[in-house]
Amino acid sequence: MGVQPLMGEAPVAHLLKLHSQPRIKKVLKMDKIFCGLMEADNLNAEHKLKVIQMLKHSGTLPHDNSEVKRVLTASLSYWLHSKTSAKNAELSSAVFKAWAYKRVMLLIEVVAEELTKISNASIFPLSVSQFSNLLKFVLHSVDIQEVNTDAMETDLPVKSVQQTVSLISLVSNILPLVMSHCQELSDLANLSITLLENSVLLQQGGAALACSLVERLSLLRPTVGCNPKHFIQNSLTVSRLVKVLWSKSSTHKQLILQSLQTLFRIVSTNENAESVSVSLSTILQLVPESMIDEVCKNLLSDTSVKDNQITNALRHMITWLQWPKHVNLHLWIIRLCFGLAETGRLIILFEITSEMAATVAQKLWYRNIQSTVLQVLITLLLFNQSCPMAFHGIIPILEKAFGEVKEVDIKEELSRLVQTLIYMHPGYPELYHPLSALLAEYEVLSETCMQEMVKKYSVSVYNTSKKFTAFASQSKVEKRVDKVGLENLGNTCFLNSVVQALYNIDSFQSAILSSEMSSTPLLRGLQTVFAFLQLTQRASLSPHSFVKASLPTWFVEGEQQDSSEYMRFLLDSIHEETDKVNRQLTLQSDQKLLDYTLSFTGSDTVTTRCEKCSTMSSSHQKFYDISLHFDEESSNTDILDLTDMLGKAFKDENLVGDNQFYCNSCAGLQDATRSLSGFSLPSCLVLTLCRFSYNVKLNKHIKIRAPVQYPSNLEILNKKYMLNAVIVHSGTSLNGGHYYTYARSLSSPSGQWYLFNDSRVTPCASPAELSSKTCKNSRLSSDTPYLLFYTDMDSVPSTPLVGAMVNPTLRQLVVRDDLSLLREVQAAAERKSAEKKACQGNILSWYSYTDDDDNIPPGADNSIDLSGSRFIF
Repeated sequence: MGVQPLMGEAPVAHLLKLHSQPRIKKVLKMDKIFCGLMEADNLNAEHKLKVIQMLKHSGTLPHDNSEVKRVLTASLSYWLHSKTSAKNAELSSAVFKAWAYKRVMLLIEVVAEELTKISNASIFPLSVSQFSNLLKFVLHSVDIQEVNTDAMETDLPVKSVQQTVSLISLVSNILPLVMSHCQELSDLANLSITLLENSVLLQQGGAALACSLVERLSLLRPTVGCNPKHFIQNSLTVSRLVKVLWSKSSTHKQLILQSLQTLFRIVSTNENAESVSVSLSTILQLVPESMIDEVCKNLLSDTSVKDNQITNALRHMITWLQWPKHVNLHLWIIRLCFGLAETGRLIILFEITSEMAATVAQKLWYRNIQSTVLQVLITLLLFNQSCPMAFHGIIPILEKAFGEVKEVDIKEELSRLVQTLIYMHPGYPELYHPLSALLAEYEVLSETCMQEMVKKYSVSVYNTSKKFTAFASQSKVEKRVDKVGLENLGNTCFLNSVVQALYNIDSFQSAILSSEMSSTPLLRGLQTVFAFLQLTQRASLSPHSFVKASLPTWFVEGEQQDSSEYMRFLLDSIHEETDKVNRQLTLQSDQKLLDYTLSFTGSDTVTTRCEKCSTMSSSHQKFYDISLHFDEESSNTDILDLTDMLGKAFKDENLVGDNQFYCNSCAGLQDATRSLSGFSLPSCLVLTLCRFSYNVKLNKHIKIRAPVQYPSNLEILNKKYMLNAVIVHSGTSLNGGHYYTYARSLSSPSGQWYLFNDSRVTPCASPAELSSKTCKNSRLSSDTPYLLFYTDMDSVPSTPLVGAMVNPTLRQLVVRDDLSLLREVQAAAERKSAEKKACQGNILSWYSYTDDDDNIPPGADNSIDLSGSRFIF
């Protein structure tokens, strides 16, 4: 006798009463009664609870197995999958547990069927907490309750054991699926506790379960409002389950490696360190310290693992350093870094140091991890010996760290690191001054100790192979001198010479590099060129984009041009771009840009007096340079003096003959006198020696090669100037020849002069001295000074610009290119090594490599050439 869904309290009570009568009991279906009760929506809670109590009591009475199974199946289904309410699920759970009491075999059978449905379902049909509660009840029932052994079920104990084993296997197989659907770390932790308390379930499928736990941990990040202590405790609980799985495995080590492979796959494919939960770091804490070296070595020797994967993994580990419970996480980072040095993968070291040094340094503020964080910071910064930018970028953080760190031992270790870094990257006294003041109270580290620290982290110590030795020597990218050249891109020496001269004017260089990145193409291009001249590890650059952006439209690409004309056009264009931006900013009421050309801009007043009517006309004019002309009677053998030429330039000029002045008052050409007055000289004074004049007879411009002696110090109108740069023209024609530059930084303590000859840069003597010798020894030399740059001594900065003062955006451009350079060097070293192996394996090779590369004469080997540049900006 079936039952329709119950529509009121009376039918339910009546059916239960009937069920208590033996003759009617056989025709009543308790599962139908239960289902009707669950579907009834017109019963109040009090009546429903009474009915449930009667159903629970009925479960303690004898029933045939088929009816018990039907009730268990129905109540379990409503418990796990109730769509009506949580209360119905709770009531169903109570009925299920009552009917399952001391019916272990049927309980196992019903649960096994339900788990099979769950494992085959396309969508996971229940919550993890419900599964965990069911599992706890089943395990409690199987472990504690005795199996019924009445006359009807004499074979039950054997069957029960078999079914229990089957259930354990089924639960073990479904656990990874359940784990994968955990949405809350607390649920995963509660399930882990259940499994830890019933370790019999962990005897099968340990590998799949461990990897599933790793996968799930990586996704369960702290939520808003999450209690940090609870999050940490839950993470540790889950990781403790992983550790138990490892220990129970007969292939203990293999299971650890499988779990770590899963972890590495997750962290190596996620560039964003915030995308992976920090709780995953608890897995790394479980690995025995004795295995860390082996794992790191295997990882770095695996040819299928790409550099970006190692970088991503390190990025995550460094981010996880803030985890308060980590024990050996820093060892993973440090040993990976040493492994990278051993295998010559310096690019990863430099990339991760540039990106993460500040992140690591900021963790020094957390007291419980200061010691381990400092060890990581030491490793990163001391391995990065070729470029000081990572160190310079975190100096403010290190200053604060000295105040945050309280432990004396850690402070002393930090002071030793800072002293070694200053020793390793010398030449920045202004930048190091704040640190030096903080270091005054600590013991001075001897030079020997600092050398030992530097040597310990020198990459060549860890890899002595021929291939690596070639790479390591170039990995520092040591330039022949500390200046950078510019490639000649086809008669662009006129441009290169001007750029190098302007770059060496300290005030101009500082203004360009310390400003925000410009939105205008010319100024942005100049900022980029200057940034690379200041910071790059390359020996020379190829400024293609800047050449295109800065050339006047009337210049024919590929043809030699006048460097003086180009300089005036460049400065004027910069002024126009700046002025245009300033007009736009004025409309927006924003701060204006600096006019970078002010240091080159002078002014005077030109007055012309007509000799006939004495009418005078005046005009105010600005200039970027002062033109110094040669007398018509000057010959190529006359030795001229710059001061004499300047005196003549400031004298009154008679406008007569073909050079008469048009007088508006007289309405015609008249003799006149032109005079200059009201001079305002710029801080950077450019003097142009007008060596090119038009020869009417020859119908072309000719060059006046008369030697000119010019002083290192010059005083004009009570202003004292120092020689800063000289652009020299070599050749006999304006449309041909070659330009090169002598220049120096006046703020540099050494005052060293350099010869900038396109990509070639060499130290040299003062050009004023060289000019004097040229005047005496070679009067017909075609190499003659053309543009002279003098800087007002009062405008020279007290210290030279350092990399940390450069705009951060510009610095990042250079850092990225330096990493590209290292890749180029490494690729070239690998090609060389491959060629060497190929030649050694071929007895018919046209040539062979010698084992002693040091004995190969310069230019005879296949060494890496850094003199040129493959970088184009």
